[in-house]
Amino acid sequence: MENIRTILKLVTGLSVLLMWSLDLASCFNVDQSLPVVYTRPGGSYFGFSVLLHENLQGKWVLVGAPKSNSQYQPSIQRPGAIFKCNIPMIQGQRPICVEVKLDDRGNERSAPNARPYFKDAKDNQWLGVSLTRQKNIGRTGKVTACAHKWSNEFFKNTVEVILVNGACYEIDSELDFTSVNKTRPCMHEVQIKADSQGKGIAWHGWCQAGFSATYSMDGSTLILGAVGSLAWRGSVVSISSSGTTVADVTHWYPPGDKDESYVGYAVSSGHFVSPTSMEGVTGAPRAYEKGHVYIYNLQNFQLISSIKGESMNTYFGAAVLGMDINHDGLTDLLVGAPQYSQNQDEGRVYIFINDGNAIMRKVDVKLMGSNSVGARFGTVIESVGDLNGDGYEDVAIGAPYEDYSRGAVYIYLGGEHHLRKPYSQRLLGSTNMVSFGYSISGGMDMDNNGYPDIVVGAYENDTAALFLSRPVIEMEAFLTLTPTLINTNLAECMLNGRPATCLHLTACVKYTGASVPYTIGMDHVLEVDYYKIATGLPSRVTFAKDGVILGPRVVRNIQLIKGQQTCHDIDAYFKRDMKDFLSPVPFRLSHQLRTEGGARYVTLCNRLCPTISPYSDNTVVQEAIFTHNCGNDSTCVTDLKLEADIIIPRGTKYLPLGSADNIYVMVDLINEGEEAHQAQVLIEHPIGITFVRVESNRQQEAIVLCLPLTPNNDTASVLCDVDNPMKANSRSSFRVKLSVPTAHANSRSIDIVVQASTSSTEYNHTLYNNIKRIRVPIRIEADITISGVTRPNSVLYGQPASNSTNSQDPSVNESQMDETLPLIPSEINKVNLDKHIGPAFKHIYDARNLGPSNLPFMASVNITIPWKTKNGDMLIYFSNIALKGTGVCETQSLMEEQSRLLQKMLVKRNKTSSHAEQNQPQASTLFGSNKNRQLNCMNSECALIPCLVDNLESGGGAVVEINMRIFEDTFLKGDFGKIELLAEGVIGVEDPLRRHIQPQSGRPDRVEVSHHNENDDNHD
Repeated sequence: MENIRTILKLVTGLSVLLMWSLDLASCFNVDQSLPVVYTRPGGSYFGFSVLLHENLQGKWVLVGAPKSNSQYQPSIQRPGAIFKCNIPMIQGQRPICVEVKLDDRGNERSAPNARPYFKDAKDNQWLGVSLTRQKNIGRTGKVTACAHKWSNEFFKNTVEVILVNGACYEIDSELDFTSVNKTRPCMHEVQIKADSQGKGIAWHGWCQAGFSATYSMDGSTLILGAVGSLAWRGSVVSISSSGTTVADVTHWYPPGDKDESYVGYAVSSGHFVSPTSMEGVTGAPRAYEKGHVYIYNLQNFQLISSIKGESMNTYFGAAVLGMDINHDGLTDLLVGAPQYSQNQDEGRVYIFINDGNAIMRKVDVKLMGSNSVGARFGTVIESVGDLNGDGYEDVAIGAPYEDYSRGAVYIYLGGEHHLRKPYSQRLLGSTNMVSFGYSISGGMDMDNNGYPDIVVGAYENDTAALFLSRPVIEMEAFLTLTPTLINTNLAECMLNGRPATCLHLTACVKYTGASVPYTIGMDHVLEVDYYKIATGLPSRVTFAKDGVILGPRVVRNIQLIKGQQTCHDIDAYFKRDMKDFLSPVPFRLSHQLRTEGGARYVTLCNRLCPTISPYSDNTVVQEAIFTHNCGNDSTCVTDLKLEADIIIPRGTKYLPLGSADNIYVMVDLINEGEEAHQAQVLIEHPIGITFVRVESNRQQEAIVLCLPLTPNNDTASVLCDVDNPMKANSRSSFRVKLSVPTAHANSRSIDIVVQASTSSTEYNHTLYNNIKRIRVPIRIEADITISGVTRPNSVLYGQPASNSTNSQDPSVNESQMDETLPLIPSEINKVNLDKHIGPAFKHIYDARNLGPSNLPFMASVNITIPWKTKNGDMLIYFSNIALKGTGVCETQSLMEEQSRLLQKMLVKRNKTSSHAEQNQPQASTLFGSNKNRQLNCMNSECALIPCLVDNLESGGGAVVEINMRIFEDTFLKGDFGKIELLAEGVIGVEDPLRRHIQPQSGRPDRVEVSHHNENDDNHD
């Protein structure tokens, strides 16, 4: 069944123009610049399986194309094919691939009455789904190719069943058609079996033998996976000189247990029980939803050991490889889980070490490649031999859908006790490649340079690529300094006619390696103070030869002879004006292979140039350190005293939330003892704060150098070197400028720890004053303010009805406000209401945060407006109240009260208008003899409009707009005349912890808004 390989992406491949990519960041000795690329017409899945092969005729790349047509069986539709491809001897020559003849008989059937009965169905049989070769036999190793979907149609018309048994073709090393031996192991087994209820169930009828295939390590047994056996529980097959046996793995499971495990999905072998035994191992990626791996006896299929996957749906067991990782004679195990997911299908490979008797111990560290989403790292795991010639077996792991299905292959080098991590190399397909790394084969030297090579398949592009390995140069470099202790008070050398402090260097190198040239050209590079130079600081040392100053870096082109040591001498001189006597002086010797012209000595390459092993001693570092004068006992006993404080340039004792700022750590270091060597001040601060620079008094003799260190957890730090040595009874004062980014709302303070230390001796009882802890509070400094305005500034009431509704300010659209009138009782219509209310006006209140901090909590805006007399007569009618911004105003209770009052007043006035007029408050009662008539919250009842504004950002604000109309009945009948209405707006913050600080020079948080109303009679 085609969908059984759940980790496939069955997308028809197309032949493409290949522009191969170099992953230069992870290159070692597998050359990626000039792969040999093999392609076939699209849709054949050429590259689904690959195999390196050699015979007496030469060396070949065998490629499986399970959906290819065959020239030898033209009547069969896409039976699949195996192709034999050569290795071009001339660079740039196109490789040639020809089909290997395995079958030319078309669809056959058994003779009458001959058992077992069969009728071939080779159409779409997937020949080339697996491809393997006998191991450790050299040029005579046989090759097996399988077609797991070969079917027996004999019973199609009688019992309406097609049996997908699977078939394999074994052929000798010369790929001679006459040697082909075709095997269909499941055809001889029970196809359908009755269960306890007499119901027929699949037994070996759909076994799909050959889904996976390998030869045992000793080459004596062909091992096949048969994932469809036993109702897709799966099985394994052993084929040897003693016969063919299909396993009944039901005894691997508890009685009555049913599970579509896919035993046989992947197969391998090894010395699991002892160094002389031979066992099989198979993966069952669907077993119990977590996947299992089973180690079993190859002859009787007795289960020896099983390994359970650790999480669901990872496809643990989709790939297995037995290899001796720690070189103890026992086979260890690598297991792929390509659907392991942190996000989605990154994939993992688990490592299990054999502790003896197939007791497999899981290694804590899993291999993960680049941990890329969708990569399915671990789809295939293959031993590729000793790629770099160090004597240890290496591994290639495919991640065929990494980088948006482009694919990648990761090389992990073997070591003495384990695989080296991280990976040494990452092979990439071309930019337009798909599924590169779905199949891998290696372990064979294809170009006869003594190093095994690798072939990688990308079936969705119908492509395979052969990567050749470069010879590896092992370097041994030595660097000797004389002397290594530098006393700058001794100037025993001469440079440019002046005394100077110097040392002598001897740099030696030799190389070895298999199949490397007898002579090579190299650039011999000697550097000093390279760390300082990299940061823009001058070197303290210069090289010189025969009185010629050469600078801090010397490159010499040299020729080396294999196995012979070559040495060169040079002198290094310390500059007279250097200031840093604190840090050691590093000297670095390195070598670069010269393969191109432009130099006297170059390395001559045949097809592939050698490469230097990154694990060899190619680079050597030696340090010269300064001597110190510590008296007769050579021990300096010092006593450091540290004083430190924080200065904020803005002059406050706190930092405002939301404001980026600089602070200064003021340091005063006093040495009250003998010389302090390598005196240092460490300033620890939270991550996010960055070091800007150090500032010191130019007149003081002490030198202070400060550099930030790599952050550790949630703490960063700055390390300051204070002179060297720091003289007895001396003082060094400096300040370190730190840049503080915008502080977070959940930060209460910035904690800074300043600590002094020295490499000299300091007694414990004097250490108490070597540390200072400083806390800088963070406060919410926000200048919150409110302003208000009325539109228009004044209105006339008592106008004729035709004019009374016309606003004197075009910004007040009264007709629109009328449409948004609040709840009006049903018995009061708009016409009745217009008889009693007058012109419209509005108040606008602007609440704003002028910063610098954001407000992380609510701001309250409370507006009070006189709206009725003490005896309950309405002064103001609220048309609409709106807040523009993030927040809300609570108006429901006000609107409900206004509606009730309005209903009560209008009904009462309509029924007893004369009585109502008698009860109207007169101006003389409200204002007395005061000529400046003003309605306020002292002589009237005020409406409270409370608003809450959420998280006012610095510079942000909210606007409350209140649309109103004069309730002129009350104004006219009370003979108010010209009158001022005084409202008030107040802004505050909901700050229960009292972290908010209003700047002393802040804007007001209270505003009064007045509105003038005048009777139209005054304008006669």
